[in-house]
Amino acid sequence: MTQTLPAAARPLVRFPAILRDHGFVVSPDQTIGFVQAVGLLGPRGIGDIHAAGLAMLAIPHERQDEYDALFRAFFLGQSVQAPALGDEEDELQAHEPDGGQSQVEADEDQREAGAEATGAERLSHAAR
Repeated sequence: MTQTLPAAARPLVRFPAILRDHGFVVSPDQTIGFVQAVGLLGPRGIGDIHAAGLAMLAIPHERQDEYDALFRAFFLGQSVQAPALGDEEDELQAHEPDGGQSQVEADEDQREAGAEATGAERLSHAAR
C-alpha cells in the first residue's frame, strides 16, 4: 500500500534531505520527529519551523549559521552570501528572489510580521 505524503508536509521532508546534501547528519527518525514537532507547534509562523528544525534535527552549534542560511534559502527563497574566512563583518548579504538586496544581521530574528507572511506564502507555494 502506497501512501501519498500530504502536500503541506512535502517541504518538511525535503528540507532534511537538503541538509544531508550539505553534510549534515540527519536520520530518517529525526526527519519524522521534525515533521511531528512542526505539527505539534501549529506552526504559528516560520520561526516555529526553524526552532523545530534546530531541536529535532540535532544541528551542531558550530554549524547553526550554515543551517540558518540553508533554512532561509529553502523556506524563504533567499540566497545568503557568507563573509569570507577571516572577514570580521557581522552582516550577511541576502539576495532577494526579485534581484534586490537587503542587509541581514547574522543574529536577526525571523519573526518580523512581513517575514512570517512571506515565509508562510512561500511554504504554501512550495507544498503545491
